[in-house]
Amino acid sequence: MAAESAGGRLLDGLDDGERQRLHEFCAAAKPDNLDAAIAALKSSGWDVQRALQQTRGPERGSGGRAPRDARGGRAAQAQAQFSLGPLFAWPFVLALRMALGAVHVLLSALGLRRITAAGIPGGTAAAGSEEARFARYFDEAFGPRRPPFFAGAYGEARDAAFRERRYLVVVLWSREHDDAEPMGQVLAHPAVVDYLSQPRFLVWAGDVAAPGAYQASLGLDVAAFPALGVFGVAPRAAIPTVFGPRARITLRRLAKLDGLPTADELRAAEAPPRSAGAGHDYIDCLARMLIRLVDGPVARHSAVASAARRSEQDRAVEQRLREQQDAAYEASLARDRQRDQEARARAEAERAEREEAERRQREQQRNEELRRQWRWAALARIVRDERQQQQQQAASSGAGGMARLSLRLESGQRIVRAFPAEATVRQVLDFVETREAAAEWDRTGATPFGRDLLAVEPPADYEHRYEFSLVSHLPRVVFDDRDATLRDALSASGLWPSAALIVEPLFEPEGSSSDNDGSG
Repeated sequence: MAAESAGGRLLDGLDDGERQRLHEFCAAAKPDNLDAAIAALKSSGWDVQRALQQTRGPERGSGGRAPRDARGGRAAQAQAQFSLGPLFAWPFVLALRMALGAVHVLLSALGLRRITAAGIPGGTAAAGSEEARFARYFDEAFGPRRPPFFAGAYGEARDAAFRERRYLVVVLWSREHDDAEPMGQVLAHPAVVDYLSQPRFLVWAGDVAAPGAYQASLGLDVAAFPALGVFGVAPRAAIPTVFGPRARITLRRLAKLDGLPTADELRAAEAPPRSAGAGHDYIDCLARMLIRLVDGPVARHSAVASAARRSEQDRAVEQRLREQQDAAYEASLARDRQRDQEARARAEAERAEREEAERRQREQQRNEELRRQWRWAALARIVRDERQQQQQQAASSGAGGMARLSLRLESGQRIVRAFPAEATVRQVLDFVETREAAAEWDRTGATPFGRDLLAVEPPADYEHRYEFSLVSHLPRVVFDDRDATLRDALSASGLWPSAALIVEPLFEPEGSSSDNDGSG
């Protein structure tokens, strides 16, 4: 009881990090008591690897590597001795396993379980330095001929193997373990190097003294070192997660090796047993055994891996097909939208054109109505002027103030009429313009605006445009001064007092000259 209370006081004086390092040191070195373990860690600055080297240094120097039977005797003797290390270490191991289990469950629910393969805590840079130190150690201890170790953390190796659909070979050992040297010789064996150097394999190796490899060993449930595990891709039913359906392909463990076989195990497997002078034969047998251990499950799993690859290819083809169908559907929608837009644009253009045509038609009809009203109003003015002229002629006995004009209309009709000398060219134009209205008046005795012709008033805000002019052919004279009197206009051309004039249509664009305009 005193010893237990003393051990409790020792553990109470350590923080969580120091307790974790103490647990790692006790698991690898198996010291007789906690005082010695804590003293060794303190002397090495709480560096587990340096403390292990200091503890095992004299044992290595004394006689090198001991036979397995002798190691078994020492292990039995150590088990017979009472130690407080496991008694105080098991709560930490249990708490750590429970924490890791909770993390695995949580990340499995989120579909991110592969994150746990990298270990906690620690980043990519630290894990990479661990693997680099292990590779340098292996090259110094066993030579540069070895399988190509993956230069990255364990989690990165799993991701790479899953992504590249390769078999992952995981090697875990402790360089302080007695079987570290034969395991290194096996990995450096030419047959093993050639076999594991195939492109279908990805090899990751680590020392359990490093945090990354130690966490990996906990995840693999390693019972003894050195250990080896083989993983391959395998199909699995989709699992719904909060981030959507989880991947249907995962890494599955195909084979596992916990510790190297003993001489009896090799003899039972019909392999030459290890002896003092047959170490090379033992390594050869171990190399063949390791190749068989890996090759058998890999060969059996090749059909499963092929099925997984075909399943993934089928899903990729389906995904591409869906993407192509979606792209075709989107393109069809885009074409339909474009056609709809073009149809709407055409309909809008047709509607605008139709409205413009209707507007022009209404404007033309209105202009025709106004023109017709103006003609009837002009005819009423001419009738009033004729009555005034008749009264004036009756009062005066002379007729020398009259101009005799022979007018040939556009229809070919010829009209001979006398106009006062002071009448203007515009009045002659009005006379020609009202011939159709005068014919209708003579035929019906009514106007479109009532039966009283003299009551017709000209339209307001209307400016009449004459579409013809008066022309004399011999000589060629165009009477375009509409405000000039007939006496002045005909005398200037030597045609007074009588002239033959032709009604000639105007071919110039409407509104091109202000001289073509006249007011009512």
